[in-house]
Amino acid sequence: MAAETPYSAASRRQVIAQRLAETGIIAHIRDAFSTQALTEIGDALLAAPVGAVVLAMAHSNADDTIDMLRRRGREFLLVGASEIESVADVEAAAAAGAQFVISPYLHEMAARRAAALDLLYIPGVLTTGEAILAQNCGLRLLCYAPADVLGLEHLADLRQAAPEAVFLAAGGIDADQVEIAVRAGAGGLIFDDVLIPGGRWTQAQIITAARTLQGLWETACADYEA
Repeated sequence: MAAETPYSAASRRQVIAQRLAETGIIAHIRDAFSTQALTEIGDALLAAPVGAVVLAMAHSNADDTIDMLRRRGREFLLVGASEIESVADVEAAAAAGAQFVISPYLHEMAARRAAALDLLYIPGVLTTGEAILAQNCGLRLLCYAPADVLGLEHLADLRQAAPEAVFLAAGGIDADQVEIAVRAGAGGLIFDDVLIPGGRWTQAQIITAARTLQGLWETACADYEA
């Protein structure tokens, strides 16, 4: 019998991976906000709509926020956790109700624990060697981050090195780079400050920014496929 890998059988995490790959624009909440502000951000993302949001587990109220976003988002909003660096982090995210987790690098024990919990684990990769290792571990959805270190064009090299993987891209990406990312082969883009500013903001601003990014993504995808 073949050894079990994180994606060795059809599972809930594969369904979530497919939905994420179809979402296009993903919001990342990194900064600390009040509970009321997080509720308003979540409602704005739903109104846009944005199909997925990631919350940094470093937030002091991460557990409650993930639970709140899951309840308010229902089946319309995928909710994940970022900054996952250990088995304990995976277990905490799963207990909070996260549907997927993103790690800054591949942690094989964390990946296997996530698989045991049927929780989608997405490792961060930067080099072709890291992408190959993640693919060889059976992982098929990876996060190229930080994308502003080697540039979005480097995605083409990663895709060639790990052709079975789909790559999200995150880190230093703005609206002007959406088309570049699509042409490089990004399967989705994760935005933080561009979509959810750390300072003053309104729900209307978040909705407008999200719709602008989603429009750029859809147009770039249509042009690329034409």
